[in-house]
Amino acid sequence: MLAIPDLAAIARASAERIVYCLVEGTLVAAFAGCLVPVLRGRNAGTRFAVWFSALVAIALLPLLGGVWGWGAGPAESGALAGRSAITLPSSWALYLFGAWAAVAALVASARREHR
Repeated sequence: MLAIPDLAAIARASAERIVYCLVEGTLVAAFAGCLVPVLRGRNAGTRFAVWFSALVAIALLPLLGGVWGWGAGPAESGALAGRSAITLPSSWALYLFGAWAAVAALVASARREHR
């Protein structure tokens, strides 16, 4: 018999990862933004490499969940085990997850129409 997935738990976990990745991605982009002016005398290829590396790092953030011991990731240990640095009420998590799913569906359907 198939078990029905707990949508609230999935939404809560997804919403926490969205918030963590937003914070971490902002830090990565800020670091790249501070690094580019230092490389002002370099060619465009160097600046491209910095921004592309930042983009790849941001894209990999969800796969590296819990690297700093935040959330429910593999690096969770010690005093942080079982606790999240950021907690969201279940209703907010459902709304955030629903908004993400709606935007993803809209983008996917828009891309399908352009083909």
